Amino acid sequence: MQNLKIPLNFGTLAGIILFIIFLVYYFLDFSPLGNITWATFWVPFIFVFVGVKRYRDTELEGFISYGKAYLISLVIALVYATLFGMFVYLFGTFIDGAIIDMYINEALLGLERAQGFMGEEMLEKAVEEIEKTTVGSLAFSDAFNKIIGAALINLILAAFLKKSPEIFPETIDEQS
Repeated sequence: MQNLKIPLNFGTLAGIILFIIFLVYYFLDFSPLGNITWATFWVPFIFVFVGVKRYRDTELEGFISYGKAYLISLVIALVYATLFGMFVYLFGTFIDGAIIDMYINEALLGLERAQGFMGEEMLEKAVEEIEKTTVGSLAFSDAFNKIIGAALINLILAAFLKKSPEIFPETIDEQS
């Protein structure tokens, strides 16, 4: 594989920006891993799009296959998801473990709202699983979900970013 500096840089930037957004939510007293995160789910995909485009234009002379675009987008996603997961784990472990309580409370409130749609046994199991949540499991599952989401959305981004060289380039010097 060619130089990975560009995808690593864009993945790192996306991970840092996501963690800054996490901190903004935290300081505004929102659950930084709760439902509010849907408002900014699109942020890393800007970095993926621009990162793959920059890679295509600087490393591959303006051309990239669908497979290569998808692979580079996955590298960016793996980097930002892993970095964000590590930041969340470190934050929850060393700075404020209450993010788990914030997450659990929001999740239990959501279950309470959905109570009419599930049976009693299913509700009890869901509550039991939510109450088992740890900083590690939450950070890992969030990073994993980001990778899976990116793997799907990057299929579309790669289609937009692929660019093949012209097979028969037009000639400027046509002689009569």
